[in-house]
Amino acid sequence: QATGAPPGVLPPRPMFAISVSSSSCAKKGATREWEALKAGVVPLLRTTGFHLLRAARAIRPRALANAPAFEQDGREAGAVASAAAAAEEIDFLACGVQRASETSEERRLRCEEAKREKAVFLSRSLALEHRSGSSSGTAWKKVGDDAFRRGDFYSGIRCYSRCLADLELHEYNRSLEGLRDEGAQAKAPEGELAKDVAVILSNRSACLSKVRHFHDALADARSALALRPAWGRAWGRVGLAASALGRVEEAIEAFIQAVAFEPSAANVSALADAAGRKARDPDGAHVAKEMGNGARRVGDHGLAVAQYTYSMGLLPSDPKLIDPNSGGDDHTFLRAVLFCNRAAAFCCLKNWELAFADAQR
Repeated sequence: QATGAPPGVLPPRPMFAISVSSSSCAKKGATREWEALKAGVVPLLRTTGFHLLRAARAIRPRALANAPAFEQDGREAGAVASAAAAAEEIDFLACGVQRASETSEERRLRCEEAKREKAVFLSRSLALEHRSGSSSGTAWKKVGDDAFRRGDFYSGIRCYSRCLADLELHEYNRSLEGLRDEGAQAKAPEGELAKDVAVILSNRSACLSKVRHFHDALADARSALALRPAWGRAWGRVGLAASALGRVEEAIEAFIQAVAFEPSAANVSALADAAGRKARDPDGAHVAKEMGNGARRVGDHGLAVAQYTYSMGLLPSDPKLIDPNSGGDDHTFLRAVLFCNRAAAFCCLKNWELAFADAQR
């Protein structure tokens, strides 16, 4: 198995397996033949299969999707993505691993041939792109979105990575064409391109979190945040990855910002969970409440919701949640004030459902 990976592709994990299949034995009436095949082949593979390990090291495992990579009505977009993916695979398989008993000159010639084949694939993808009237970056995003919706997160990561490469290279090439000074450099994404890149980074961060690659997910979320600092979803991605890595303070700060920009039920719940992981601090709860009151006075109702939620998380657990007939504790009145204030903030945001739930509490 290869130890390296192209940019944006998850590094491979060590594994070795042998699969035995037979189409003729797949029929219901061929059970006896299948058992006979296993009895004869499996013991042999157990004793001699290690000879295949050397060849297997040159193969990267890839996630197998349980559905088409693109919908039937998106054939043109899928064809662009498939052609580019094939080009990348040819480049890696041809040049990534030096074959046994191969000289450097032979490897050089093989790599040149692979590059020529890659150029053919890319020219075909550009022709498809021209016919479909959309950019290859858009095609990759569509395929990645479809993969994410059906839970094929590894394919999503791969597609979003290729989408980023297409978007950024296209803009960088345009900026390079306009450079005249020898020491000048291409500009980082900005404007509409920055928003597009931030969305792709955020989506890839979500995929990475789903497969528990939280360090990479946090890096992507921070990059998205650098491009769109006032985007609640990017803050939420940072909070999710930081929380999974045990960075409680960073997660809380990120979720506070996520709620401030997008006070949705999901962000509020995530902030409450993150705050609940901190040590109980009633004094800190009072400070957060006052910060929420200050935010309401200046009309920043999203930040007010965030501070009230954080304040609730710093209080000890409500005994009424365990025993509804309980008389409460020393913090019962403060909880009531926080729920009431947060309900008022939700009303100002016209989020009537959450406001009603808080008022009932």
